[in-house]
Amino acid sequence: MNRLITRATIGTLAATLVFATSPAHAATRTFVDATGDTGGSGAFDISTVKVTNTKKATSVTLRVPAQGADEVTYGQMRIYLDTNRKKSGPEYVFIADYPGSHTFVPVKKNRPQYKKAWYDIVKTTRCQAGVSTSFRLNRGQVRLRVKHVKGCLGNPKSVRVNVRTTTYRDQTDEKPTPENDYYPTRSGYTPSIKR
Repeated sequence: MNRLITRATIGTLAATLVFATSPAHAATRTFVDATGDTGGSGAFDISTVKVTNTKKATSVTLRVPAQGADEVTYGQMRIYLDTNRKKSGPEYVFIADYPGSHTFVPVKKNRPQYKKAWYDIVKTTRCQAGVSTSFRLNRGQVRLRVKHVKGCLGNPKSVRVNVRTTTYRDQTDEKPTPENDYYPTRSGYTPSIKR
């Protein structure tokens, strides 16, 4: 009888430890988004959003449908980073026009501050070395990584993410209809990824 009680106690403790170290407090989390909800071809239909927040850097990796070498997609992608829950809205945004420019800028009152860009693919900025991007569209992968550098992103202990994609596949139309996708919603954010 005592052995049964001891085993039950150990099992309860183990379950408590597992719950205490749940993914909500992990440095990496992967979120799954419903597919087929762009209302069109789904060229940049988000399927997963992976967020990693460590002592050295914050990175966001998106999964979208892989594109063939002869496919050309026009549009824009935005990755908003909210690192301060005490303030309303995001503090930073990565904007990628495809094909075209990429920039990482601070946000003030929900407006990107383009003149204070921390990273720009076409010019040198103060945080150039701390921001890296990877577009592997043949594999359906887009990745943003920002190093925790003083005077740039800083060293946030937690981060929330909002992702938005807009594509225009038919460039023959003067006013092509956009295909939009958001994660988790147009204005919502993922749970905080703490480290």
